[in-house]
Amino acid sequence: MRVIANHGMRPERPYIHDVVGRNYRMTNLSAAVGMGQLDRWDELTAARNRVSAEYDRLLLGAGCGSRPVAEWASYSCWLHTVTVHDQHNLLAHLRDCGVDARAIWPPLSAQPLFNAGGGAFPVAESVARRAVLLPTFSGLAPDDIAFVARAMRQVIARVPEHR
Repeated sequence: MRVIANHGMRPERPYIHDVVGRNYRMTNLSAAVGMGQLDRWDELTAARNRVSAEYDRLLLGAGCGSRPVAEWASYSCWLHTVTVHDQHNLLAHLRDCGVDARAIWPPLSAQPLFNAGGGAFPVAESVARRAVLLPTFSGLAPDDIAFVARAMRQVIARVPEHR
């Protein structure tokens, strides 16, 4: 990885490229910002976890699935994810309400690079059709979380599978 991150060159053979590489070396400025964020790690993860817990509280009983976390694991929310039966209409409604919610990324099986054989992966494909990423930045206000939850409930209440 170090060779790839350094234009595909080895330190002992500068400007001779053994593999195709890129310039993935971190700049000093990026490192300084990263170190500043690490100093605030506990604060930032606690804030995101509060956002996630508030979504869980407000969406309890709404009929959307939420993240499974193993008993032995600690939770650190990056993006609060729920599963719904009508991802397309939910996302359209949230966008109409000014909410930047998104569908989860396509599964690797949908990427030709990773699934050249064209195999079926029904669980991953099902998750991709149903999972929604909700706004989760650490400074999200409780009123904004409640707004998102209300907008979600409006759509979920209309879909028979959720009742």
